[in-house]
Amino acid sequence: MTDTTTSDEVFDVFEDQAEVAEETTDQVETDESEEGSEEDSPDEEFEDYEEDGKTYKVPKDLKGHLLRNSDYTRKTQELAEQRRAFEADRVKATENDEAIEVARFEQRKIQNRLSDLQALSAQDWNDIRIMDQQRGTNNYDALQREFLTLPRQADEVKRTLDEKVNAVRDAQQQTVAKQIADGQAILARDIPGWGPELGAKLTDFVQREFGVTAEKHGQAFMDPAMVKLAHAAFLRHESARKDQTQQRAEAIRKAPQANVVKGAAPANGIHDKLSPEEWARRRNQQLAARGKR
Repeated sequence: MTDTTTSDEVFDVFEDQAEVAEETTDQVETDESEEGSEEDSPDEEFEDYEEDGKTYKVPKDLKGHLLRNSDYTRKTQELAEQRRAFEADRVKATENDEAIEVARFEQRKIQNRLSDLQALSAQDWNDIRIMDQQRGTNNYDALQREFLTLPRQADEVKRTLDEKVNAVRDAQQQTVAKQIADGQAILARDIPGWGPELGAKLTDFVQREFGVTAEKHGQAFMDPAMVKLAHAAFLRHESARKDQTQQRAEAIRKAPQANVVKGAAPANGIHDKLSPEEWARRRNQQLAARGKR
């Protein structure tokens, strides 16, 4: 700044800078307003998506992916629960089997011991008494007490064994009933129109097409996954059968009609299927032929 610069010129410079600053501020506010407007009015559409009891706004294109992922997660969790239930049933069955084997072993041991004592003759018992007198032992009285006690022990072991066997049988029946109920619920959810009638059709289909029977493959009929596989095969089979039927019907419809039908009048005769002109022509021929006779 030179010495000749006046105070008015200095104030003019500050005023120009203030105007530039105001214009810059206005431009920034305008740009931010436009950006905010663009954010407030997005082009993509949103739809409601519900999960765990809560509803979310998600892009329409993303909702289908979320639904598929949710369905996959649900089925995976169901499969994991089925596996855990199966493992628990397997462990319980193993424990029950072991308990039954222990009871049966005790039963056999008591029966064998009782059979050994029952096999002793009167002379054997007398010899045992004499040996006690000679050795100062009391085996005769101990064996007598054991001989009298073993039948009661055998009855107790048998009762315990029967209780365990009945408990295992009841548990197995409850497990089967639960498997059937759970399987029916899954099939009713995943197969449209599921019921006894459709189930009977699938049973007949897999037996006829694949040789699967309830007697040989009973467990397969209790597995929802196997039933759904059978249902998919059944649908494909029915679709192919309907297509073949439609094709045969179409071929019959397009096939040319035979000129001579069994039981029809001769080619030169008169019958109702002739056109009026053809009927009159043949009739005139008949009359002319009669006039020549």
